Amino acid sequence: MFALRVAVPSDAEELSRLATETFHDGWASIIGEEFANAYAAEHLRSERLGAEIEEGDTHHFALATNAETGAIIGYGKLGLKRPAHESVLGPRPVVLQRFYVAAAGRGTGVADALLSACEQEATRLLFATLWLECDPRNERAWRFYERRGFIARGVSIYHYPNGFNDKIRIMERPITGGERTTSAPFAYPHKSPQDQNKAS
Repeated sequence: MFALRVAVPSDAEELSRLATETFHDGWASIIGEEFANAYAAEHLRSERLGAEIEEGDTHHFALATNAETGAIIGYGKLGLKRPAHESVLGPRPVVLQRFYVAAAGRGTGVADALLSACEQEATRLLFATLWLECDPRNERAWRFYERRGFIARGVSIYHYPNGFNDKIRIMERPITGGERTTSAPFAYPHKSPQDQNKAS
């Protein structure tokens, strides 16, 4: 059972813990523990995430939470001002800068619902294309994005102190979140498939 909502600054500390855990889970075996630790310390610390959450015109964070405990079990981050990679072909693109679900939330519909929530916010802001970066060696993430209709485009190279990663692929898909609207961002509880079955 899970719910969806928009992040608020007071989520920063818990979000930092989840972001660090899930980043290591997805990337440490690919880029190495040393760089994974360095990246998390710089980009996923609570102070930085709190500041980004407050910058609503620059970043948007959607959260998935356990409906019973309120614990954060997944998040998606839209980078609203980041320029699109040169290989992105679709109109009015926005980057899905981070997208992670904790092990406890996998296989429950959280990832699909969270991605739809990110698309809903992107649609509200008049974007039409969602793009992201994914390393095919992260097989779980790559399969998920392919299943959701993302198409691989160009290559992005990341340099870090002890080497570089030239395997990252740009992926994109048209946003299918419905008609564009200027209404407020989503902030509603989302019933999981298990809840919907109970109600029927």
